[in-house]
Amino acid sequence: MKAILVAIFAVLPIVSAGQQPQNSAPGPQLESVPSPAQVQALLESDDLKSKAWGAWWTAQAQITGMEPLLQKNLEDHYQGKTSLDEAVMDQTLDAYIQSSGSLPPVDLLKAVYPRRPSQTLILFSRMAPSPSVDKALLELLPTEEGIGSGVEWYAMADLLLAHRAQGFAASLLREIKVVGYFSVCDPGDCEKTGLGMAAAMSVGGEGMLAANPVPGTPPWPIYTLQPIFENPAIPSRSSTIVVSGPVSIGYHRRVGAAGYSPSELQSSHGWQRRPIIPTTGDRLKYLKALSTFGNPIMESEYRSIPWMGADNFIAAVNRFREDIRQRHANLVQQLQASRLLSAQEAASVPEPVIEISISDVRTVKTPLPDISGR
Repeated sequence: MKAILVAIFAVLPIVSAGQQPQNSAPGPQLESVPSPAQVQALLESDDLKSKAWGAWWTAQAQITGMEPLLQKNLEDHYQGKTSLDEAVMDQTLDAYIQSSGSLPPVDLLKAVYPRRPSQTLILFSRMAPSPSVDKALLELLPTEEGIGSGVEWYAMADLLLAHRAQGFAASLLREIKVVGYFSVCDPGDCEKTGLGMAAAMSVGGEGMLAANPVPGTPPWPIYTLQPIFENPAIPSRSSTIVVSGPVSIGYHRRVGAAGYSPSELQSSHGWQRRPIIPTTGDRLKYLKALSTFGNPIMESEYRSIPWMGADNFIAAVNRFREDIRQRHANLVQQLQASRLLSAQEAASVPEPVIEISISDVRTVKTPLPDISGR
């Protein structure tokens, strides 16, 4: 690498993954690419800015053999509350991602996850399947339910699917809700009833932050996860694949200015999404990918009931509920037979939640019987 001659506090333009920062600032008191011994000294320094620069140079110069020091610095600073602690953490994670050396221990990555889910999942994706990796992912998966845009949940689900992890099917079956949409119609007119009901989805929130001065720190790497859409009409950032699956996930890396904190959240947790992820449809989608048979139930099911009195109406609703419970039980049996559920897991799978939504399209709308407690 050519020598780099520029002041420490130079402000850099933002660059995307795969690009080298232009006019990059060297570490403290260095005017050229440092030797491995100099990088080691930076990483071992008591000064947090030096530690951050040591990790930055480890990534930029592709210096090998620094993993023990990177691990120690990550352990010492991932719980820190200051901007300099965060600088050490983010530069260290970037050094791991940009290099091909050994990865942090599973337990350390799991501990870092709440602070930096994007970087953690990128590193988890590079680990070979093992009981310890799968256990960590299975414990983290429920923590992402209903949070943010769901991209972290999808990434972990894709990894567990690729590993065919024991316990994944049980986790997916933990909360299944089926909505039955019933149209009550006049006999002979039910075919005119439209049953299609589009589910509304909205994403709101803000992923940008104010970049605050943190003088003397290196250019700041920023990582975000995003779904990879096959439809070219859907705009998205360029990304590097993390894991493929029913919802494939990639990551986008950009580099912020030296001497400033990140200007973007490094997770989707600043966003709100409706419906929340995972939906029952998401759970069933991953169960279908995990197994060799199709799903016997769907998130939303539609029925027309010709009005022939209250008793007939109640009986039709009860038949629907019993049919859903039986198909759910069949799914559990199939998963157990395929060794995707243990006997203990199969016995503890809860029954599905069944909700009924009624649309009365009869000409004469007499009161319908209450079915809420049936």
